[in-house]
This record gives sequence, structure tokens and C-alpha cells, in this order.
Amino acid sequence: MKRILILFVGLFLSQPIDAQTNSMLDYWMLEDLSVTKFRNGEKIFHAQTNQEWQKASDEGIAAYCFNMDDPTKGILYNWAAVNDPRGLAPEGWQIPTRADYEKMNNSGISLKSVGGWDSEEKSFGIRANGYRSYDGNEFHSRRYLAYYWTSDRAKTFHSWAFYIGVDSPKGQFLEERRENGFSVRCVKQGGVQEVKVVQPITSNLSCLSGNCQTGKGKLKLENGDIYEGNFSNGKKSGYGVMTYVNGDAYEGNWSNDVRSGTGSYSYTDGNTFKGEWKNDKRNGLGVFTYKSGDVYEGNYEDNLRVGEGKYTWTSGDIYEGEWLNNVRSGYGIYTWKDGDSYYGQWLEGKRNGYGMLTLVSGSSYIGEWKDSKR
Repeated sequence: MKRILILFVGLFLSQPIDAQTNSMLDYWMLEDLSVTKFRNGEKIFHAQTNQEWQKASDEGIAAYCFNMDDPTKGILYNWAAVNDPRGLAPEGWQIPTRADYEKMNNSGISLKSVGGWDSEEKSFGIRANGYRSYDGNEFHSRRYLAYYWTSDRAKTFHSWAFYIGVDSPKGQFLEERRENGFSVRCVKQGGVQEVKVVQPITSNLSCLSGNCQTGKGKLKLENGDIYEGNFSNGKKSGYGVMTYVNGDAYEGNWSNDVRSGTGSYSYTDGNTFKGEWKNDKRNGLGVFTYKSGDVYEGNYEDNLRVGEGKYTWTSGDIYEGEWLNNVRSGYGIYTWKDGDSYYGQWLEGKRNGYGMLTLVSGSSYIGEWKDSKR
């Protein structure tokens, strides 16, 4: 049964970048890497089938594939290609380190999308190409997720990747299996240097009406977002509504200028979230409804599905159980629309450990699993 893993993250296209941050762009390629040969001219292995991607994973072969097997949708590389001594980056460029991404992340450049999920706009903005899983059988989360390799190793068999989601102006770093296929951006040889961000002399915050210090008021922020609600000591506090310039909207509770408590967030792509917030992120119980009709009901930690939760696909498949960092991990039961079911242990989204598969035909299997195989 085909697995479907859809995450609640999205495509990022850069908003207009003002003068004080333009210097950051001088260090970066302005689009994703799309080479099919190493710097020395040798061809990179092109995995054109699931079996070939699996072979590259099993044997540690540097490889690339076309996203969704479509040359127009970009190229994904495994980390063996990123780390190959023949050089994946073109002459004068290199693969970014984690530190390079951190500097970009903190430069003041806004990465949040002002376009739709299907936009193919070419700009500094990160595009949600999704990724290819290490087992070769699945492309995941195109138009929902952005993953980019760094050159830095993490724990055994893992390396650091830069990950970014629609609900945050900044990305995060995750340790990912090196066999996965992610996008790649390059920086100039020598990496990103320190960039001084010049702060504007005057602020563009404007209290449009009411009391924006202590009481109720309507405030226009520097980037054009508009908040209407309660304030305390000049900060958003209590109930309020934020309308973002990209069309997103949040209605709910605030504390010390960040979303905190219960609230509803509506995304321009049609996704919605209703639930608990802390430190401006989804934390606690909530319901995330995707435009596709898929629904996740359960616990979140820092915007990620962690703990108990139920995911219902429009296909009719249902998973109910434990999650870790957005993937099925721990104990849970997966029921396919045809009535087949599996109850047992999961790891990194796959059946791993002890579990029972029950088929509607009446047959069953009880025992150990590894990577969803008996």
C-alpha cells in the first residue's frame, strides 16, 4: 500500500528585499543547483527508477534524480553527491555549511511566500521541491516542504539539512539520512561572510486607531502586516487578529508580541490550523486541515507533529498513534481504506520493530519488521 506523507509546510518565494540586506544575495546562487556532472566533468549517476535510487542508497553511490521524475521540477541529490571529492558545486562555488545558512537565516531577508504553491517564480526565495526518501519509493511533500543539504556531517549516517516552513520566517536544522534526495543551493567559494544589516533610521510602525500601547488598537507593522486587538505596554497581548501581507490571517490569543494560547491560522494556500500556540509556534493540541482534505488531529511541539496524533487522508487511509518530528515513530495503527491494518512499532515513518499486519482476506503476520518489510 502506497504511503502518503504530507507535511504542513510550504513553498517560499522571496518578498522584495530592501537595500540593507541586498549584500547577502551577493554570496548565494539565485536558484537551485541543477548540474548533472561533477566539476571534473564526470557524470553523476542518474537514478531514473525506484530500484536505481535504492541501489544508490544501498551502495553509497553519488546520485541525482529529477523531482517527481520530471526534468522541469528540479533536481534532488543524495548527500554522497554533495560530499563527493570530484566536486558537486561549479567552479568558484561550494556547498553551504550550516553556518552559511544560519547567517542567511538571521540576515533580515524575508523568506515567507507571497506567491501560491504552484508558483515557479525564479528569485532568491526557496522553492518547495519536497524530497525523495532514502528507500526510493516515494517523493514527498512537493509544494509543502523545503529541504536543502548542508556540507556538515551530523551523527552516524546523517548530515545536517536546512528545513523551512510556511508558518515561520526562519528555518531550522535537522539531522537527516544521507540517502535522502534534497535540493542544493551553492554559495561563493569561502562561504558567507558577516553581513552588517543596517537598521532603518525611522520606524514604519503606525498606530492606525485606538490605543496601541495599553488597550485596544489597530497597528500597521513595518512589513505591512496589520494587527487589530489588545495591547499591553506596547506589545500584542490578549485577543487579536493579524492580517499578513501575503494573505495569511491569525485570530486568537497573544502574549508579549507572539501567538500564545488558542488561535486559528488560515493560510493563503487553503490550509488551516486551529489549536494551541506557544512562542509563536504550534505547541499543544490542534487540528491542521489541508486544502487537499487531509486532516491531522493531535499534539504539536514547535510546529512539528510530536506525541499522540491521528492523520486521516482523503484516500481513506488513517494512522493513529505516536509521532516524532512529523513522521510516524513509536506505536501506532495504520488502517488502509481497503480494511487492511497494521498495529505495532514505527520508526522514521516505516514499520520497524514488532508488529501485526492483518488483511481483510483473513490472513495475518505477526513478527519483526525492518523498513516496512518482513
